[in-house]
Amino acid sequence: MSAYTTGNGMKWIGLLVLFSAQAALGGAAFVDFDLGLMFPQKLGGMACDRVENYSNEEMGYSVFYSLGGGITAEVSVLDLGRRDIGTGYKADGVDVILQALEVQLERREKLKEIAKWKKRGSTVIPRNGDVLFANNVYQYAEPREDAGIAGTVTRILSVYVTAAHNHFIRVDLLFDIGDNTTARKITEALVPQMVTLIQAGHSEQELLLAGCDALVYNPSDYAGRLAARRILEKTQTMADLAIYDAFFVWSEQSEWERPKNFELLEAAYYAGMLKAVLPQNLSEGGDQEAFVAMLEAYAAMRKRDDIKAIPQLEEWVKAPDKKALYKKLLIEFEYVLPSD
Repeated sequence: MSAYTTGNGMKWIGLLVLFSAQAALGGAAFVDFDLGLMFPQKLGGMACDRVENYSNEEMGYSVFYSLGGGITAEVSVLDLGRRDIGTGYKADGVDVILQALEVQLERREKLKEIAKWKKRGSTVIPRNGDVLFANNVYQYAEPREDAGIAGTVTRILSVYVTAAHNHFIRVDLLFDIGDNTTARKITEALVPQMVTLIQAGHSEQELLLAGCDALVYNPSDYAGRLAARRILEKTQTMADLAIYDAFFVWSEQSEWERPKNFELLEAAYYAGMLKAVLPQNLSEGGDQEAFVAMLEAYAAMRKRDDIKAIPQLEEWVKAPDKKALYKKLLIEFEYVLPSD
C-alpha cells in the first residue's frame, strides 16, 4: 500500500531519532535477553497488552499491542527451525511466511470466519536503509454485530517481514478500513521504531535495566516473569544491598494464605533498587526507589486482576507522595529513629 511509504530519507532520520527517544522514555515492555531486543511499552502509539511465548520453539514469541477500536499489532520473532537465516526482506524464508499467511486466509474463508479476502499490494518499506521490510497488504470482510444487527466490516491487514538476528521478524497491523488515516500515522511511527529496535545494540546492563521496566509494567506476564528471573539472579550477586523486608507485608501470612504472584512484588522491589544503583555503579542504596517500584507493580497487577487485594498495599498505593510515605514507614517499622 503505497500510502504507507514516506517521501524522503530525511523524514525517516527524524522519525528514527524521535521514536528512539520516546521508546527510551516510555521504558520497555519486554526484553529478549538472548537476542538483545527491547520492545517498548508503546509501539506506534499502541500500548503493549501482553507477550506470549509459544510452546513450539520454532514459532518463537509474539508481543501484542493495541490502540482500541480494533486497531492492533502483533510483533512476532521466530526462526521456523532454521539455523542459518539471512538478513533483510529478501532472506530465504520470508516468502514462506507470507505464503503461509495467505494459506491461513484461505482457510479462514472456508471456515466462514472471513469473506472476500484479497491481496491489495506489495512494497518494500522504508524505501532505503539498512533494515527493510517486505510489506504485503490484504483486505477481507469480517462478521461483526452492531447494536444487535449482524453485518460485516472491511478489515485491512498490513504485514511487514524481515530477517535479523538469525530470526524472522514479522509485524501484523490490523485495522478497520475506516481507520485508514489513523493506521497511516501509526505506521509512520511503528516502522522507524522497529528499525531502531532491530539495529540497536545493547549492553548486558542496559538489557537488565530495561528488564526492570518490563517487570514493573506487567509483572505477571511472560515478559515480567522472564525479567524477574534475571533481576533476582543479579541481586544475589550484590551482597551489600539493604533489603527492608518489613515492606513485604504478605510474609506475615502463612504460606497458603499469601496471595498468588506475591513473589513478583518482591522482584519488583529489587528492580527498583537496581534501577537506582546500577547506572551509578553503586553497591548499595536504592531502597526508596525499591519501595515505589513495588507499589507500581502492585497497581499494575491489580489493574489486570493478577493479584488479590493486600490491605496495606491498597492504602500505600493511594498515597500522593510515596517518597514521604516511605520515610514515615521507615520510622514506623523502626528502621530509623524519629530524630533521623
